[in-house]
Amino acid sequence: TTYYCQTGFYDTNNGTYSYGPIVSFGTPLPEFVTHLPNPLASSSASLSGTLNPEGSPGYAFFLWGLTSTLSWGVNSNTNLEAVVANFTAQRFTGTISGLTSGTIYFYQMGFYDTNNGTYLYGPVLSFTAALPVLITDPPNPATSSGASLNGRVNPAGSPGYAFFLWGLTSTLSWGVNSNTNLQPVVANFTPWNFTATVSGLTSGTTYYYQVGFYDTNNVTY
Repeated sequence: TTYYCQTGFYDTNNGTYSYGPIVSFGTPLPEFVTHLPNPLASSSASLSGTLNPEGSPGYAFFLWGLTSTLSWGVNSNTNLEAVVANFTAQRFTGTISGLTSGTIYFYQMGFYDTNNGTYLYGPVLSFTAALPVLITDPPNPATSSGASLNGRVNPAGSPGYAFFLWGLTSTLSWGVNSNTNLQPVVANFTPWNFTATVSGLTSGTTYYYQVGFYDTNNVTY
């Protein structure tokens, strides 16, 4: 904001006011630098950025949501973090969870200035929550009445469980078709091999199967 000021003098001898020239100045805006999420998982993301408060005290935070128009009190926000009243860029982070894999989210860094009670914001950025990578391999071995199913799961940073669905149709879904036991998946970014044996098959019959992943962070399959 631009403000104007001038020096004044009140002369008590003659009761008059005299004024100097009018000058103006602008109050500086906080400087935001918002970074890309790192790490970025299938159901969570670590947001980070720096803030120079230009001498004002207050709190830093991140807003995030499914639209590019974000505002305090409407969209989700991370916890408030205290900002030191100086002229130095300070780093802040915030972790968000419960994201849906493959969904686009928008976020921006914010600053609440406790001196004047205003909220100021940096640019809006976006990211796509990572998708787990699932690879279903051929059964080995496969007999006339049973098969050993094989597959790989890269959970893209989320914890959960791997399993196989199988049945007589190519449309498979949890709770409708048969499934193997759940096997825990370590929350990292590495492909993990999984195997499971199915039995009681009918000779000469075609069966369909696929590897699945249950994400315990966002409760999705």
